[in-house]
Amino acid sequence: MLFKLVLALLLVFCAEAQDTRQILLTLRSVGNSEKGAQGPPGRPGRRGPPGLKGSSGPVGVLGPKGEKGECTTNSAFVNNAIQEMENRFSRLKNQMETLFQTGVKQINGRSWFSAGNGYLYLTLPASNYQAANRSCAAIGARLAVAAPRNMNITRMIRNQFGITSQYTWIGLNDIEQENTWVWENGERLLSSDANWSSGEPTNWNGQVVEDCVMLYHSGKWNDASCDHMHIPLCEVSVFDT
Repeated sequence: MLFKLVLALLLVFCAEAQDTRQILLTLRSVGNSEKGAQGPPGRPGRRGPPGLKGSSGPVGVLGPKGEKGECTTNSAFVNNAIQEMENRFSRLKNQMETLFQTGVKQINGRSWFSAGNGYLYLTLPASNYQAANRSCAAIGARLAVAAPRNMNITRMIRNQFGITSQYTWIGLNDIEQENTWVWENGERLLSSDANWSSGEPTNWNGQVVEDCVMLYHSGKWNDASCDHMHIPLCEVSVFDT
């Protein structure tokens, strides 16, 4: 009895499998013969990474040689530049020759004295300190600041100009602040450079203000009233002439 039941089930299963196979074949046949229209394209995908750089191509053929250009140099400009260089060289040569020489040198119609210290010197008519400053500046110089620091140079200059009885203004004062002595080039007086006469500097009788410095005959310094009349000792570097 059990055997018959199993056999019956197998027969039913095989029949259903055969029907299923037939259904699949039918659907496949229909799909091939009645294909639908193509759908719209999908969204584009992300851009891929760049590819590797290709190898360089061959070098191209050398092009033809261009025509020779015209020379546009301004001969007048070149000549002027050469002349200017020659003038500068000549001035530098004269300056170097004067740098360590002593003696009189004519510049723009004036007789300057070279003391061999790199500076030239000239004296002007007596005036007060402020006027002496302006007079020296008017000829491209200043009241002396280098010579007064060297007594030998000072004596040489005074002898050259025959200054034997008159006092001479130099470029040193304490006008801005009492007892703070400043040279006309803006430098403060160093104690090692000071060459004061005995007992100086001091205001006369403690009453008369003495803010400007002049040279005694000996080359020593003395502070005096800036209103006094003394000979300006003008000084200019040989490289400024």
